[in-house]
Amino acid sequence: MTKPHKATSEAAFELRNALLVEAVETTFAEAWLWEVDRWKELVFALLSRIVSIPEDDVRELTERLLDLELLDVGELAKLSKEVDEPIGHRLTNVMAEWGVAGEEARIAVTTIAEAARGLSDHYGGKIQRYLRHYGELMLDELGGTFTFTAIKSDAVGEAFTYWLQNVLDMPVSLVDESVRGFCDGKGFSPVDLIEAADEIDMNLALVDDVTQLAMLRRAEVAVDASVTSEG
Repeated sequence: MTKPHKATSEAAFELRNALLVEAVETTFAEAWLWEVDRWKELVFALLSRIVSIPEDDVRELTERLLDLELLDVGELAKLSKEVDEPIGHRLTNVMAEWGVAGEEARIAVTTIAEAARGLSDHYGGKIQRYLRHYGELMLDELGGTFTFTAIKSDAVGEAFTYWLQNVLDMPVSLVDESVRGFCDGKGFSPVDLIEAADEIDMNLALVDDVTQLAMLRRAEVAVDASVTSEG
């Protein structure tokens, strides 16, 4: 895995810090705060089409695999078709405990590994980048579907980005004033912040909320400092 450059690492630190500070008082609305949960949901969906155990058990099995750190995209992507590496044996052993064995288990492990390989080969192993690719494609093609005459194209793009965040929890960012202000104050770019969100597996839509709250807090601190100095 390529080591993130310094600006991205700094942005990741500031993003984690801001999330910890703001999450103390805020419950975020996004259904998918962490992108690993979307990957887990894809694994569950694939397994539900393969194995013959009840669906509730499939979900619990998927949770167990995640808890045991057996759903790492990078490791699964390296798994051979024979699934005879240690991670393959661990996966099949855990599945056997849940009543998934023999050919079903082999197909299940092979399918999960192939999904991971697709993400790894095309999107750096990040489910968020896969989803964002198509979200951005939808935004790029707005002009071919809609014609707005009373508002500017920038406003249309922001409105549809906001809509995609709200109705699909799509990991796209407005890159609005709050995001730019947050980045400027910390010395890195919005691009670095987006890369950082991918790096720490945070839903990019959540970044907009976190930076907005961080900027409001920064403004409150500045006002308090000004009142104190005047007093």
